Amino acid sequence: MNSIIRKRTYLLVIMIWFAGIASAYAQKSATSTDKTKMELTHLIFDRLGAQGVNTNKPLLYGYFFFDRDKAKLERLAANLIKQNYSLVRLERNDDGVCVLHVEKTEAHSVDSLLKREEEFRVLASRFMVATYDGWDVGNADPTKPLVSNDSFRLFMDSKKGNDLFNLGIRLYDLEVNDRAAEVFTECLKQKIKPDVSSFKLAVTQLELGKREEAIFHLEQAKIRAQICRCLFQSRNGLLRSRETSKVA
Repeated sequence: MNSIIRKRTYLLVIMIWFAGIASAYAQKSATSTDKTKMELTHLIFDRLGAQGVNTNKPLLYGYFFFDRDKAKLERLAANLIKQNYSLVRLERNDDGVCVLHVEKTEAHSVDSLLKREEEFRVLASRFMVATYDGWDVGNADPTKPLVSNDSFRLFMDSKKGNDLFNLGIRLYDLEVNDRAAEVFTECLKQKIKPDVSSFKLAVTQLELGKREEAIFHLEQAKIRAQICRCLFQSRNGLLRSRETSKVA
């Protein structure tokens, strides 16, 4: 009898231990997911800001929900419409899953948007909707792009000298390669740090699949680096010659 009790106690301890591990793993996984979402949201806001978008002003935010039961999404849509969200679409996809897309013009920081997403996850759970799937953002005027070539050009033209170069570096670091290439091209025209600008432009062009142009600018960066080395060596040689003459 005591042996049976010991075995049951042992099994119970193992079950509790495994439950503890599972709970810790779930918490760690949830924390990791939240961190990833936060980092991605920060990245998107940083990329928009680097292209001249004022993310503090009202923009058109879209939000997406998914479920196989259209009736659940209809009830959720009715609730969101009461909160002044506009219904964009509520329909069944080819895979049989229904999508609800609503939108609203509002101002968000990264923190407020993450909070809004958490509110939508809670709301989806309340209406027994399977998934709140995320958000997108556009111009408050839906007939215009959030970032156009003209708007970026105006933003870029407002930067001069090192500020223009630093904008290129910021875009380069954020991997906004098309805009970074545009900035470094302008830096070369204005002869702003041409050696580094040539190299950075070459890297962005490689990322954009423009191999021949990338090779050309890599060669330009190499040539400029060689010229700089030659000038530096010539200058040092001249200084040494002058020092030798003084000693003599």
